[in-house]
Amino acid sequence: MKLIICLICSIWFFATFNNQVKKHAAAFYIITVLMSAFTVFVPHKFLPPLLVMFINKIFVGGVLQGAIFIIVMYVSVLPQKNRIRIKLSKVRGEMAIIAALFTLIHNISYGKRYFMLLFTDISALKPYEAAAALLSACMIMLLVPLTVTSFNIIRKKMSGKSWKKLQRLSYIFYALLYFHIVLIFSRGLLTGRLTYLIDLYIYTLIFGIYAALRLIKYFKRKAGNVTSKRENGAESFNTADYIKGKTILSTALFSVVMLAICVYSTYIYSSADINNIVEAKADVQIQDKIDAKTGSNRKETSEADNGGNGSANKADTTQNEQGKNVQEQQNLVAGGEGFKDGEFEGSAVGYNGKLTVSVVVEGGKIKDIKIVKHIDDEEYFYPARDKIIQSILEKQSTDVDAVSGATTSSDAIIKAIKRALGEKK
Repeated sequence: MKLIICLICSIWFFATFNNQVKKHAAAFYIITVLMSAFTVFVPHKFLPPLLVMFINKIFVGGVLQGAIFIIVMYVSVLPQKNRIRIKLSKVRGEMAIIAALFTLIHNISYGKRYFMLLFTDISALKPYEAAAALLSACMIMLLVPLTVTSFNIIRKKMSGKSWKKLQRLSYIFYALLYFHIVLIFSRGLLTGRLTYLIDLYIYTLIFGIYAALRLIKYFKRKAGNVTSKRENGAESFNTADYIKGKTILSTALFSVVMLAICVYSTYIYSSADINNIVEAKADVQIQDKIDAKTGSNRKETSEADNGGNGSANKADTTQNEQGKNVQEQQNLVAGGEGFKDGEFEGSAVGYNGKLTVSVVVEGGKIKDIKIVKHIDDEEYFYPARDKIIQSILEKQSTDVDAVSGATTSSDAIIKAIKRALGEKK
């Protein structure tokens, strides 16, 4: 759904303001770079939660960039007399440059983790993460010459034949982009997220139709060349039948490929280990019951010691116990003398399911916190992880604020750390 909205908005913008974009291209490039820098370098804690959510979903996730690249793709295969194609073809190069500049957001946001691990400790990445990072690196190497040669000042210095030959690399780029998207969505499919499955269907349909249209256009051009060569010869050539046959073949081929990808994606989604989420909730419920039972046992012990002196005594005892529990929790998260040194684990339920943390205590203070396992969406989880862990280590307390735009993941991390600390009390 996000992709469809971005496609509609982008088509409207570039079709409406194509003359302005063409005339003031440099200004639009500067604006794009400034927006990218703002998104990447301005701390999200200073931004409104809704803006942070918008940035994560549209820019960091690469949805807008992908939408603009898709428009650039389709401009070349739409009918020549199509009104939208006529308007967009004027700024096709400018759109490609703007999309490439916007990819800085996605590449920097994810690259500082995945590219670093890809080249330093690839074993720390899951297979699909390593493959996605590798494809991303390849796309960047392709995107640099494609973007540079899209600037008019560079294009004018190249011969038309050389420029067209270089631009054919864009076909490889589009193919890698699709498979990169498939790998990114693998995480969501493996956690049973229906939205990822639907989005993958949409991307598969869009890229599949483009590939079929591109082949059909190729066959039409080839048929035209054959016709021109044979028009003076004796051998006849039925152009219409040739194009019709190749169109049917191309459509059938990519229909089968798209169907196979969708079926396989559906299989992964349906066989996803959704029980992890159920088990995580069960673990948390068990922990909650244990906590509640502990408080109940204390209450019963106090009532027994007081000899059951009526409801007033019960109320006083309950209030005292609640105050005692609060005080114990404050002592618990403060990293004080009540903590034993060692390494301890705690779990909680995040946005997609169970997450587990490991907390190291030395000299009665929290020295290190690591995420052992999680299945939350990365664009939300990692900013929350970095900020929460840093704040807790600095304050030596779990009394920290959640990260805007990643409240659920933030709360889960804090809760898991609290439980890890509580396990050693």
